[in-house]
Amino acid sequence: MGFVKKVICSEHGLPGLTGKQDAVVDVSEFFLECDDVGISLDIIEQVFFGLSHHATSRPSVHLNTSTFPKFVDTLNHRFRENGLGYEFNIDALQIIRVDNQAIHQSAIQPALQVLAAREYTHANAELIAAFNDYKKGDYPDCLVKCCSAMESVLKVIIKRERWGGNEVDKETAGPLIARFRNQTGLDSFFEQPLILIANLRNKISPAHGAGDKPKIVPQHFAHYALNATTSAILLLDDHAKYAKSAAGP
Repeated sequence: MGFVKKVICSEHGLPGLTGKQDAVVDVSEFFLECDDVGISLDIIEQVFFGLSHHATSRPSVHLNTSTFPKFVDTLNHRFRENGLGYEFNIDALQIIRVDNQAIHQSAIQPALQVLAAREYTHANAELIAAFNDYKKGDYPDCLVKCCSAMESVLKVIIKRERWGGNEVDKETAGPLIARFRNQTGLDSFFEQPLILIANLRNKISPAHGAGDKPKIVPQHFAHYALNATTSAILLLDDHAKYAKSAAGP
């Protein structure tokens, strides 16, 4: 529990928790007395992150890679049972806000499963960072990282399939989407929903400087960007595989 205490104090600027010497007692008592939802969720997240580490590095009869998902299922059941709009995602190893259960199950969870592949390491980190920004209320940065995650997925697919070389690393969303469409035969009407993710970043986030007027990003814009990005990632990954199988050996 020492690392949980360290992370919580660091992330929330706390000098300490309850002052108890035993880290387990310190974190547990602080958690039971805490009335800050954000801090409470962060404690749960860090505890389960630690459990995941122990399950893989120091497995036991009660906690290993087979039993850890059962602990996660129990936690998520308690969240749903009490009407809390959160879920610990076993692929991202973090708590994610669930605003719409249908979208969460059909887009967000599958996208995180796709990004769990080693080739998508950077895209995965960017999408997880976007969810973290959303959870913290940093909606402008959420838009920036959503676009970065989509661009990273495009770059991985394009380079993997040898549709472009190192010059792809310098391309932005527009050229990447055009390259992807040309190689896979993706219909042109898909371009607008894909490029919209980049437009959200370029037009309403301060990614390229706010100028003399602050750019305000409301929560529902960031919410839309997350849903659109996860759906886009699934579309790109699935259509690349479809195009490859249709082309034959």
